[in-house]
Amino acid sequence: MRRSWIVAWAALIGGGTIAARAGDVSPVVLDVWPGKVPGDHASIGPERTRTAADAPTPDARWITNVTRPTISVFRPEPGKNTRVAIIVCPGGGYWNLAWDKEGEEVAEWLRSAGITGIVLKYRVPRRPGEPEALPAPGPLHDAQRAISLVRSRAGEWGIDPDRIGIVGFSAGGHLAIATATSFDRRSYEPVDELDKASCRPDFAIAAYPGYLLARRDGDELAPYLRIPKGTCPIFLVHATDDAEPGAQPEQSLFFYRALRRAGVPVELHVYGQGGHGFGVRKTGLPVATWTDRCLDWLAQRGILKARMPATPDAGLETLPEGDRGIAARHRGDVGIESDPGVLFRDDFESGGPGARWDMAYHKPNLRITTEPADACHGARALEMTVPRQPGEVSNELVKRFEAGRDVLFLRYYAKFDPGFDAVGSSHNGAILSAVGPALPYATPGVRADGRNKFLASLEDWRGEPETRSPGPLNVYCYHPAQRDVWGDHFFPTGVVLPNTSIPGDFGPSFVPRPDVTPELGRWYCYELMLRANSPGRRDGRIAAWLDGKLVADFPGLRLRDDERLKINHATIVLHIKASPSRSNRKWYDDVVIATSYIGPRVDP
Repeated sequence: MRRSWIVAWAALIGGGTIAARAGDVSPVVLDVWPGKVPGDHASIGPERTRTAADAPTPDARWITNVTRPTISVFRPEPGKNTRVAIIVCPGGGYWNLAWDKEGEEVAEWLRSAGITGIVLKYRVPRRPGEPEALPAPGPLHDAQRAISLVRSRAGEWGIDPDRIGIVGFSAGGHLAIATATSFDRRSYEPVDELDKASCRPDFAIAAYPGYLLARRDGDELAPYLRIPKGTCPIFLVHATDDAEPGAQPEQSLFFYRALRRAGVPVELHVYGQGGHGFGVRKTGLPVATWTDRCLDWLAQRGILKARMPATPDAGLETLPEGDRGIAARHRGDVGIESDPGVLFRDDFESGGPGARWDMAYHKPNLRITTEPADACHGARALEMTVPRQPGEVSNELVKRFEAGRDVLFLRYYAKFDPGFDAVGSSHNGAILSAVGPALPYATPGVRADGRNKFLASLEDWRGEPETRSPGPLNVYCYHPAQRDVWGDHFFPTGVVLPNTSIPGDFGPSFVPRPDVTPELGRWYCYELMLRANSPGRRDGRIAAWLDGKLVADFPGLRLRDDERLKINHATIVLHIKASPSRSNRKWYDDVVIATSYIGPRVDP
């Protein structure tokens, strides 16, 4: 018997028919397995709830002798459903399950947040021959099967099959981690068609987990714990004063270190007080706020929509188009710099490159061109060049505004080199950004947190060589709910990159528009608007125009949480990650920055 469970773990390291009803407080219960439970052995008696006399603690309802694993599905109200589902693994040292405290109460918290909470009743206690020093193997079978079961019923239950996670507490935290790191090796032989559905969770959450270290006082991971490539993002929470043997905070600390080294996205919260077994109950201690931090993490990763009310449709301003802007009052842009709404103008007709700007990056790659074919309206234009080379180059002109603004418009004319050929990261247009005092500029690779920065870059994205150059127009955005450490790409259709299977959350007023790919070798008039939100509301907005036509509009945005964070930088840029086959050029002309819509230059 003992040898069988050792082999199960060593191998890893070398449905019911009732529909779950949306909004029904009473859960629907389904069997995890269609018949005999694989890998189970021994007779342990009927399932029972422990009496107060033999319960491990008095603050929970403890279940033991589970031989029939089930899932209990708690679905949110239809109007609140986020299409996210999380499987809940209660703790209990693999001997019992804290069914209410770390099961049903967790599902209710998730349900209140619009998440389908699914409590897994996995097999306990340990079967004969399974020592307490190691995790029991049977629960991993149950958890992997539960992931596949939920994914197979995703359409029926209103769940996005790419947003299914797992959360666990104590031993259940270990089970959540084991499930997250064992997805590439199913722990049991498939029993039916359902097992063809992936058993990989899309994210994992572990509260005060144990069984992660080889020794309780060591710093090395247990030999049965692997971190394979493709492991999902993981959220960890622990209390400093957790004295439970084998589940002290070092378990999370050293696992966090291992995940970082393996390149797995991970977030760790360690609170001063909370002990072991704090669950999701509101105790008055700071640790009780971990659930909010967890929801913020899910929103930041793009798994859960940001938790702010959207601006009602009636309040959404209709944006102007065509010649209904500042430029219409100044034909040929003559005297446009004197308009009360204009903050800056550069037509590059005098001075060197960057003469009117506050910062210039890679000056040898910037020049004023006088070739008639490369000037737009006057005799001169700005030319930016990225030389042929394998490394990254970012040419920029930056204008700073000491008195930041809540809304800015940036209009410019631009033309790509007829042979322009860049694949992958390429910021090749104009940027409006808000940079807080803690940052020197809108630092790449630093997440926006609502207080440090936000940014919108109007650019073209070409992710594959087969895509017609320069790629479709989009807005690259740093915002608090961004899906990765780098910014999100907002496309006019509503698609957001990365994780394109998750729709963009732009509120009920969003209008999808077709993608637009500019032609190479042709001048266009581009305009970008960035409007900061009122803190506490999702009324931020980003819009883009091409030759005076509104081609992209993203309302309902949360960009900041502090009204002191204002738009204070404007940039024109040609950044390319690598240009190995040729040099690439782009020309800019007639730049105007203003506090309202500018529109295309109107001929005299």
